[in-house]
Amino acid sequence: MKVTIGRKFVSLVLALLLISTGLAPVGLTPIKAAEYDLTTDTSVQQVAIEGAIWTKLASSDPTGSGIFESFLRVQKNGVEKGYNTDYRPIQFDENSSAQFTRSFKLADVPQVKIGETIYREFQLDINQQSSSDPEWYISLDKFQVWLTDNPNLHGYDTSTWGFPSGAVKVYDLGDNSIKLDYRTNPGSGKRDYRVLVPESMFAGKTGEYVVLFTQHGATYEANDGYEEWGVAIKNALIEGYKWNDMNGDGVWDAAEPGLNGWTINLSGAVSTSTLTHYDDSGKAGYYSFSVAPGSYTVSEVEQAAWMQTYPVDDSYSVTAGNGAVISGLNFGNMQPLPGISVTKTGDQLSKVGDEVTYTVEIENTGNVALTLDSVIDTLKGDITSNFTSPLGVGATASYSYTYTVPNGAADPLLNEVAVNAYMVDHPEIATSGSSSHSVELFQPSFEITKSGPSVVMIGSMVTYTYTIKNNSSLDSPKLVLEAINDDVLGDLSSYAPANLNPGEEVTFTAEYKVTVAGTLTNVVTATYGVEGFPNKLVDSAEHTLFVADPKLKVTKTGDQLSKVGDEVTYTVEIENTGNVALTLDSVIDTLKGDITSNFTSPLGVGATASYSYTYTVPNGAADPLLNEVAVNAYMVDHPEIATSGSSSHSVELFQPSFEITKSGPSVVMIGSMVTYTYTIKNNSSLDSPKLVLEAINDDVLGDLSSYAPANLNPGEEVTFTAEYKVTVAGTLTNVVTATYGVEGFPNKLVDSAEHTLFVADPNTVVTATAYTWETYPGGNVSVTIMERNTGNIDLENVRVSVLDGINTAVLDCHSVGFSGDDGNCILNKGETWSWAYQVTVYADTTYVVTGYGEVVGLEGVVVTYPAYPSEQTTFKVKVVGTTRTQGFWKTHTDFTKYVFENYAGSYIDLGWKKITNIEDLMGMFWADNAKKSDGHKRSQLDQVRMIASQQAIAAVLNSSMPGGAPLPGGLTPAAIATIMGGTDVKAIKDLGSTLGSYNESGDGFALDPSLLPTGKATPNFSRQIANIPFAD
Repeated sequence: MKVTIGRKFVSLVLALLLISTGLAPVGLTPIKAAEYDLTTDTSVQQVAIEGAIWTKLASSDPTGSGIFESFLRVQKNGVEKGYNTDYRPIQFDENSSAQFTRSFKLADVPQVKIGETIYREFQLDINQQSSSDPEWYISLDKFQVWLTDNPNLHGYDTSTWGFPSGAVKVYDLGDNSIKLDYRTNPGSGKRDYRVLVPESMFAGKTGEYVVLFTQHGATYEANDGYEEWGVAIKNALIEGYKWNDMNGDGVWDAAEPGLNGWTINLSGAVSTSTLTHYDDSGKAGYYSFSVAPGSYTVSEVEQAAWMQTYPVDDSYSVTAGNGAVISGLNFGNMQPLPGISVTKTGDQLSKVGDEVTYTVEIENTGNVALTLDSVIDTLKGDITSNFTSPLGVGATASYSYTYTVPNGAADPLLNEVAVNAYMVDHPEIATSGSSSHSVELFQPSFEITKSGPSVVMIGSMVTYTYTIKNNSSLDSPKLVLEAINDDVLGDLSSYAPANLNPGEEVTFTAEYKVTVAGTLTNVVTATYGVEGFPNKLVDSAEHTLFVADPKLKVTKTGDQLSKVGDEVTYTVEIENTGNVALTLDSVIDTLKGDITSNFTSPLGVGATASYSYTYTVPNGAADPLLNEVAVNAYMVDHPEIATSGSSSHSVELFQPSFEITKSGPSVVMIGSMVTYTYTIKNNSSLDSPKLVLEAINDDVLGDLSSYAPANLNPGEEVTFTAEYKVTVAGTLTNVVTATYGVEGFPNKLVDSAEHTLFVADPNTVVTATAYTWETYPGGNVSVTIMERNTGNIDLENVRVSVLDGINTAVLDCHSVGFSGDDGNCILNKGETWSWAYQVTVYADTTYVVTGYGEVVGLEGVVVTYPAYPSEQTTFKVKVVGTTRTQGFWKTHTDFTKYVFENYAGSYIDLGWKKITNIEDLMGMFWADNAKKSDGHKRSQLDQVRMIASQQAIAAVLNSSMPGGAPLPGGLTPAAIATIMGGTDVKAIKDLGSTLGSYNESGDGFALDPSLLPTGKATPNFSRQIANIPFAD
C-alpha cells in the first residue's frame, strides 16, 4: 500500500515511522525535483529534502511573544520572495520595516540535538486567508540558507538563484517544492513549520550572519497575508560525562567506565546541581542542564580517595546562546593505588674470594607515580640514591653492584633489600616491598675441544672430533647436559652422555660434507647445568679448515672459416677459476700434441695462461675440422686435490663469395634520368651460410642498401634498378661497391662493378650577317646564315628555319647557297654550316632564325630543338622611303603640280606663307633668297625663312606622296609651320638643314609605281608660271 505525497510516493511504513518517531528517517534518500505535501490533508508529519528535515508543527507547540523571534517577512499576492538583510531599499517582496526584515546572527539560531546529530532550527509562520479552499494552500518553491559577514548583503540574482559574491551557500531546497497549509496553526505568531539543517552543512563555512532566501506561490499562490521566518526562543543544553580515569592520563579510554552518582554543579545566570546517571543509551556518568542563554561555570564535587585528572582547569566556563547545544564537558577522576614490585637477582654459584654481581630492580605496579623514600640492602646498606625517583606508573628502576665473598662467609650466602615509597606529593599514600637472594659457594666447570683436518676438497666428508671434560671440584654436583650445538653441524646433544661426574671425560665424532669453498670456521658450544642448582655453564671450541675448490676454464678459439691449404690460428687459454693455486699437470692438443711446457705453472687464483699456434689445413681434412685440448691440474703441493677441463673448436671448410654487376645506357642526353640495373649473385658453395648485407654504395647514386634484400642464400640472385639524373656533360664513370658478411662468422666480402656512359650536351650557335640591313620597298637584302656545332656530339637532320612573322623558310644541307659540310650531311662537333640567303622586303621586317637537329648515336632517341640548347638569332631589314630634292620639285612642273594637288591637298602652311596654288609654290622656289621682287634686300629672318621654306615645300611633297619617306624626327607639317612662323632665326635655320638632309636621303630610290611618270624637267616653264612677288 502506498500514500501520495505531492507527485511522488513513499511507503506507508516510512510515513508511519516519521509520525511515530518525529525524527529524520535514517538512510532516507532525498528525492529531487519533487513536490512534497505537508498540508493538513495528509498524515505525514515530516520529510527529508536535500539533507534537511521539514516538519509540520503541532498545535500544542507554545506560541506568543518571547517564544518566536522573526527576522524575514515576505508579503505579496501571487508569487512572493525575499531575503533578510539590513540593506535598504529592499530588493523583492520583503517588508521593509526593520522590525520584520533584518540581519540575523548565526549564534542566535537555536540548535536541536536528535540522537547524536545536531541541527540548526528555522521556523515558518504562515498568515493567509482561510475562508475557502484552496486559498489556505501556499507553496514553498525556493528556500536557501547562506552565511555572510555583511549584515547589509544585497544583490541576489534570480537568473542564477544566488548571490554573486559576499556569501556562501549552506543549504538549497533546489528544484523541489513543498505544499503548505495555513490551517496547520492558524493565526499570527503561531508557527506552522520548521526546518532542521544539519550542523555539518555549516562546517567549514564562515560568516557571522545567516541569510534566508525564500519564495512562495509559484504553484499555490499567496493571497493577502504574509509569511514570516524566524527562530524559537529556547533553552540551551549543557551536557557531559563523568568517568573513571583509571590510568590518570586525562584521556577517556574505551575500557574506562562512566561514574554515576557524582554531583555536578552549575553556576551563573542559573545555579543548580545534578547527579550523574545513565543516558538514554545506557551509558553511565551522564549529566545535563537545560538553561536560559547566558554565561555559566560547570564543576564537579570531588569525593574522598579520588583525584580529578580532567579538565586541567578543574571546571568549564561557557557562554550558551539561544538553543545552543554544548556537549563534551566531561570530568575525569581516578583512585590512587600505589604499589611496587622488588626483585633482587645475582650469581647463584660462587666461592670464597670471587665477586658476586647483584641487581636490584624496582617496578611501579600501581596507578600513581612514586617517590622512593628508602632502599636498604643488607650487604650494601642504603642504596636509595642509585635509583631514579619519582618513578612513573609502569616504570622500572634498577641498580647493579658487586660483592666479594669473604672468608668464613655462610654457605649459602644470603642477602635482602627493603624498599619504602609514597605517592608523589602525597606522603600519606605509601607502599613498600622487599626481595632476597642466595648464592651457593662452590665452583663447577667443564671444557670442550674440537679438532679436524686443515685442508679438504670441496664436496668431501669432513670428520670432526669433540672432547668434553668435567673440571669441577670433587665435591661439586655432577653436570647435566642441556645442549651441544655446532653452528655448522647443528645439534650434537645426542652424541654425548646426559651427565658427567667431576673429572669424567667423553669423546665423539661427527661428519659434515663441505659444499662451499674457502675458509670454514665453525664453533661448537656446550651448555651444562649443575644438578640441583640453577647455574648454567657454557664453553665453546672453534675449528678452522680451508675448503679447496680447484677449477679451471679451458677455452680454445681460432678461425671459424677456412679452406684446404690455408693456415688456421688457434689460441688455447687456461683460466684458474677456483680458489687455490694450480700446478698444470698436462695440456694435450689433438692437433699439436703435448703443449704443457708452453703455459705458466703454477697458475694463481684468477690467473690466465695462453698459447697460440698455427695449423695448415691438409688435403682430405674433415669438414668441419675438429680440434680438442684437454688439461689436467692439481692444487699446489696437494696432488690429491685435482681438477681437469677441455675445450674443442670447429673450423668450417667452405669459401663464401658473391658478384655484383651494373649495366645501363652508353649514351644519354644531358638532363636525362638514367636507369641503372644492378645484379647481385651469391656464388658461395651450397653448404655455406647465407650472406648478410652490410652496405651497397654507388659513388654517384650513394647508399643503395635499401634496394637489396637483407640476406642472400647460396646460389640466390637479386636484381634491382636505380635512377640518376645526369647534369654534367661528357664521360660519366661510376663504381658500385657491395659488402656482405657471412652469417655467424666475422668474414667480410667485398665486390664492385663499374659502368661508363657518355652524356651528350648538344649545342649550336646560329648567326645572321648582311652587307646592309636597309632597302627600299620591294628591295632585296642578301643575308649569310651560319650554324656552328658548339656541343660535344655530332648532329644529323640539321636545318634552320627563317620566320618573317608569317611565312617560314627551311634551309638544310641540300638548299641553294649551302656550304661548309664535309659531305656527310652531319653537323660534326666544331663544324660550321653556311647559307647565302636573300630576302625581299616591302616594310620593316624582323626575321627569327632557329636551328634544328638530332643527336647522332643516342640509341634511337630523337631529340629536337628546343630539347637541346641552341642559339636563336634575329635580324631586322629596314625599308627606307623615297624622297626627291628641292631641285627636282623646282624643275618638274607637271609632276610637282600632280603631287601638290592630289596628295598635299593644294595647301602647304609655311607659318609665314600659306601656299594654295602651283604658281605661288613655284614663286617660292624661284624667288631670290637675298632680295625681294622690288630689288630690296631681305632681312636676315626673311633670308633664313626663304631657304628653309624651299626645303619645307620639298619635304611636305615627299612625305605626302605614296612611298615617300616619313618626315624626320617626328616632325609634322603643323610643327614645320609653327617653327617657320616664329622669329627664332637659329631654329628656322636648323629646321632647313634637317629637312634638306631628309630630302636627299631617299633620292636614289625608285618612286612608287602607283604614281604618274615624272616626265622631263621643265625649268623654263616652272620659272614662267612662278608668282615671284608671292615670296616677298
